[in-house]
Amino acid sequence: MTLGMLENDLVRFVLRSHSLDYPISLPFMPMRELNANRIMAEVFQSNEIFKIEDGMNINIIHISMPMGGVSVRKRKHYAFKLDKFLKKKGCVIRILNSDICLSRAIVTDIARQEKWDRHHSIRQGRAIHGVLATDLHQRAGVPLRMCGLPEVEMFQRVIDQYQLVVLSAEHFNAIVYEGPKRDEKIFLFYHNNHFDIITALSTFLERSYYCFECKIGYNSADAHHCEGTCKCCFSTECNGKVNNAPWRECGSCNRIFAGDECYERHCVPNKEGNSICSKYYRCKACKKVLAYSKRHPRDHKCGEVYCFNCKDFFRAGHLCHMQKLETEEEKRERKREEKRRRGAEKRAKRRRNVGTGRR
Repeated sequence: MTLGMLENDLVRFVLRSHSLDYPISLPFMPMRELNANRIMAEVFQSNEIFKIEDGMNINIIHISMPMGGVSVRKRKHYAFKLDKFLKKKGCVIRILNSDICLSRAIVTDIARQEKWDRHHSIRQGRAIHGVLATDLHQRAGVPLRMCGLPEVEMFQRVIDQYQLVVLSAEHFNAIVYEGPKRDEKIFLFYHNNHFDIITALSTFLERSYYCFECKIGYNSADAHHCEGTCKCCFSTECNGKVNNAPWRECGSCNRIFAGDECYERHCVPNKEGNSICSKYYRCKACKKVLAYSKRHPRDHKCGEVYCFNCKDFFRAGHLCHMQKLETEEEKRERKREEKRRRGAEKRAKRRRNVGTGRR
């Protein structure tokens, strides 16, 4: 039943029988630790009595764990065009060597981030590459063989400056290992029994930003706010509410803020030149806060809500329906309309900034 499983794969043993009140099972463990003595010990400890003649059902639950050590050149067949997928990403450094690809990936990315003099030679897999990888194995006490997540953790113990993060293609590009928090990170991509390097995680996930606290990617800086973020200025450093600072209202966006620092922070432009004040406003009548990108004040009607299916604002009680597929001409017209709307919003923002004296 365990034929073809690797020793680091996780397995769980479950035995069921009509004569048992409840199944006899073992927790998940590495496949190398599952043996007849372990199973029989669990059966004896269960204090259950059953006859084999009554029949029984044995299930082995198997979870394949990452194990690297296969050359890129040897992996000819893919369930999907992985090579083209990685080339299109433009943020993946391929490790071409067939042996100890995990340690080679780690030393390659350390050399890249620290801008070593010979980092190009290391990246190209020259002799120094193998020497550094072998040295890392010796320092971590890891044998020169195929490596998986247990070995990643062993390497992490001797690399204090960096946090190792492993994403797995077999787990839909999810994070399957994350070391202790560090400011500097090494992102490893596991696929087809091989480890490569991810140089930019947000680019790899096709997102503009990535939040490590919440494990979520997003495209707009204001689209995601972690727990503890101020709901007024969208900052994690705001202590206005904690300090019971007097509320202050903005005459431009009509929103209220927890003290002067909170108010001043919402006026500071970001890298794109946009401030929180220029992105959001509050309706004085219904007190609802909306984004200029979703609904301009001149189009806002109190009581309307946004329908994510129909992608428009409607009165409460709106019954939406499945949308028809857009034609190519309709897509082009929608994009032109969105471009005109963004242009109008920018012009309106410039007029608001001139009126309030901001830049």
